[in-house]
Amino acid sequence: MTHVLTVIAAPGTSILEEASADGLRRVLSAAGAKVGAFAWLSEGEAFDLRFAGLTAERAQALARAHLGDLPVDLAAQALRGRRKRLLLADMESTIIEQEMIDELADAAGVSAQVADITRRARHFWPAGRRTSWRRSPAA
Repeated sequence: MTHVLTVIAAPGTSILEEASADGLRRVLSAAGAKVGAFAWLSEGEAFDLRFAGLTAERAQALARAHLGDLPVDLAAQALRGRRKRLLLADMESTIIEQEMIDELADAAGVSAQVADITRRARHFWPAGRRTSWRRSPAA
């Protein structure tokens, strides 16, 4: 297999079933792909489906059309080079629900001071403007 299609639902939703993968297998096969077995990454939440014979873009478009409004993310990509050695991510309020600066401040007993700095920083950074600094009147 040359590619993999990853289907990801929101954590805790368990909306994906083996039938979801079977349906995608049939759709990709009908489009001329050779499709392998699927593998759960997290049961009910994410799985990989390996395939060959279609571009990643075509497979992803077919998957989206087949899954319709099912609230999932799709990523089709080449297997070669897929495994990365380093991941950089802004995890706060995306991958995790907490703002770590607040958690660290709480653990250090300086929550009020950090909250004040955060409030002032939000007023200092102009809304919608990312290229220059301008102090707002509220700062």
